[in-house]
Amino acid sequence: MRKIKTGVAFLLIYCTLIAAVPQSMAETPYTYEPEAWLLHRLGLYTGTSAEVFIPDLGAKLDRQIGVALLLNFFGKRVEVLNMSSTEADNVLARYSDSRLISPWARRYMAYAVKNGIVKGTSASTLGPLDPLDGTAFATMILRRLGYGMEGKSYLTSLKTLSEKGGLNAPEVSSFNKQQMLKNDAVGMIYTALYASCSTGEILIENMVRSGAVSADKAFSQKLVRYNNPNSIEAVSAGTPAIPRPTAYDRVYYMILDALYSQEDCVYLPITAYTDTAGEVFEIVEKCVWDNPEILYYAGCTYSSSGKLTFQYNRSKDISKNHSELLLRKLDSILDQIIQPDMSDYEKELAIHDYIINNCDYDLAGYEAGEIPTESFNAYGALCLETAVCEGYAEAAKLLLDRTGVDCYIVTGSSRNVGHAWNIVKVNGEYYQLDVTWDDPVMQDGSRALNYHYFNLTDDEMKIDHEWDNKKYPVCSGTELNYYTYNNLTVPGHKEFVDFVVDRVGRGTHNITVKVENYKSIGFDCSKAAREACGRLYLGCNVSFNENQGIVDMRFN
Repeated sequence: MRKIKTGVAFLLIYCTLIAAVPQSMAETPYTYEPEAWLLHRLGLYTGTSAEVFIPDLGAKLDRQIGVALLLNFFGKRVEVLNMSSTEADNVLARYSDSRLISPWARRYMAYAVKNGIVKGTSASTLGPLDPLDGTAFATMILRRLGYGMEGKSYLTSLKTLSEKGGLNAPEVSSFNKQQMLKNDAVGMIYTALYASCSTGEILIENMVRSGAVSADKAFSQKLVRYNNPNSIEAVSAGTPAIPRPTAYDRVYYMILDALYSQEDCVYLPITAYTDTAGEVFEIVEKCVWDNPEILYYAGCTYSSSGKLTFQYNRSKDISKNHSELLLRKLDSILDQIIQPDMSDYEKELAIHDYIINNCDYDLAGYEAGEIPTESFNAYGALCLETAVCEGYAEAAKLLLDRTGVDCYIVTGSSRNVGHAWNIVKVNGEYYQLDVTWDDPVMQDGSRALNYHYFNLTDDEMKIDHEWDNKKYPVCSGTELNYYTYNNLTVPGHKEFVDFVVDRVGRGTHNITVKVENYKSIGFDCSKAAREACGRLYLGCNVSFNENQGIVDMRFN
């Protein structure tokens, strides 16, 4: 059973402007404004106000501003501010123009000089107020990445930064200007996240590993992906062009962060993606389904002022506590079931089996019509070990994402009931996965671990599932279907009987097998099972999934 998570049910539009939007919302847009917002989200760009984020992208860039931007970007702000004023004065004493350095910038300039990030404009001057050009700024970035940029190499720093993967080649000429704006600097430092350091490590990988950037934020921002629970890599490493964020991304992550923090509201900028409540609600819904860490979102309203207001099913304190417990549980589960040398198929199988073996479907709540909110999310599935389909699907996505297996949550219906399940990408192909339907409760109350819905095609899944296929990747892979991969398929009656007899003769008492083209060949499950039992002189319990052509037999 699936619970509806959408703002449409809570639609409330105010047709008149009720308040002026905050200053940050009304600022004139610049080319790299989305980059500024996403760098701010990562804690790498501060803007000009401590109270509300003002990117100030139109400001002209001088050397002291450029140095401060760069050091904040590289996560050195704390080290800079820990430098004493006396030490800063001593470092800067040999420069006759050090008096021109703004008080707020003195420690930044001193730190940069001390660590070789900037050189003087002469033996006795720093030029703190001199305009900063693109070549000089690229040189500062490269030095911070560990490259020596002396002599003639300084003149080709923009090209070198591009060669190191920190700048798209077509953009080199656009940044080759005498007077940079903050907008230009932000555009350069954002792509520098993908540059190779002198150690060979990609910068964003280094920043996550060192703790300068949150792994969860970098992952949600699609800067990195997990290889394994404790191993990440830059998403676009090795690709021809570094993807730049858009105005849509800015809105998406503003909403996402508000939901993560369980804020009461957020003011959205005026963009092509926030013109109508319907557009905003679509983004909210995508945030929720993309990020199952959001546990208790219940709905939202949107007004023409740009104010998006949220409702939740649990208090902020409860939500925070449950989120922390869930994240610890995720780490514990993955440490228990995932090994570094596993293939993606093996990871998927281990996660599928863990959820089924450790989570019970909330049948009591479903039958009583009173399903607890927790049963609809991953906290219920993994921490309370009770959930309905949505909780199963969210748990699967969280675990698979953290092992490097791309996973989506699909919403639709099955057998005329609202339902949620997953799509996974394994070995470059997409497959349908329904963990809930692989966790049946038998008529005698016993449990069974099934693989009937493990890596199906769209055509196989649509027999008993319905969804809007325009919203999701096409699933056409067959190689990693559970039955195909494990050679558990037979073409007809005789082969079925022979297969069962052979397996039982080898000591297997629980048999599962898929009959190919079972409808077109008129496969009679009862007849085939009786013949197999007769040859074995054994009794058994038989179940037949008529939608998928799968026979399960348990011999006494």
